[in-house]
Amino acid sequence: MGNGPERETLVIPRARGASGVPPRIAQWLRPRLLRWRSVWRSRLTFLGAVTTLLMVLVAMFAPQLAPYPYQEVHLPDRLSPPTLAYLLGTDQFGRDVLSRIIYGAQVSLAVGVTSTLIALVLGVILGCIAAFYGGWTDEAIMRAMDVVMAFPSLILAIALIAVTGPSMTNLVLVIGLLRVPEFSRVTRGSALAIKEKEFVEAGRALGLRDARLITRHILPNILAPILVLATLAVSTAISAEAALSFLGLGVQPPVPSWGQMLADGRQYMLGAPWLATFPGLAISVTILGINLFGDGLRDALDPRLHH
Repeated sequence: MGNGPERETLVIPRARGASGVPPRIAQWLRPRLLRWRSVWRSRLTFLGAVTTLLMVLVAMFAPQLAPYPYQEVHLPDRLSPPTLAYLLGTDQFGRDVLSRIIYGAQVSLAVGVTSTLIALVLGVILGCIAAFYGGWTDEAIMRAMDVVMAFPSLILAIALIAVTGPSMTNLVLVIGLLRVPEFSRVTRGSALAIKEKEFVEAGRALGLRDARLITRHILPNILAPILVLATLAVSTAISAEAALSFLGLGVQPPVPSWGQMLADGRQYMLGAPWLATFPGLAISVTILGINLFGDGLRDALDPRLHH
């Protein structure tokens, strides 16, 4: 006997939108894409993002971009004004100002990002513990943060570095530790609102460990304000590094720092104003770019600003 005709199996594809994306994913993705699209339409946010990216690229490729080594001395050309050979002039030792500004971007961004990471990690851990356990644990952590915030941050930083000694490592640690209270307070406030939600209570009822509840259920829901604060904290850390280096408590010569270059150029303001003008512009442009980008990030991640 011959086999009958084979039956054709009718396969019904899952409903997809015009773009080929499943409706559930498209429904989740569409408002977020529209939100970011509206943010990037802001010229200030775009300018801040471009400026920040440009500074990061300058720091990463400083050896390739700098026309001279930052420590190279040209004594016959000392205090030379901006020329084709030295686009931003030279300092009192004949060192190229442009090269030192480019290498100084490495120091400023390294201190800003590293100290912010230290503050973020410690602040998030302390804030989550304080919010989750409450009681005397919350009181002890928050009162310790209040003690740190009771002192002016710059004066406390000067005192700590004067005791530990000026170096890049000490500078990063001091700036990072002084920013911990801000992250811990923001984290605690956000976590207090999340820990009372139904899905956290359901996790507790299922017997999940505290560490899993914090890392898998609470922390992912409070990342938005923490990321915005971290972005803005980088600019504050760069400003603090410049201020401490200006006072001689930051990165030590011959490593270039924008704050140190400002301090060296202040006595030549009348005869060679480019020594202080261009490092000051580098600090201002970098901080402004990061702040503009941080404002745009806040607008994108804050659901209260969108329908």
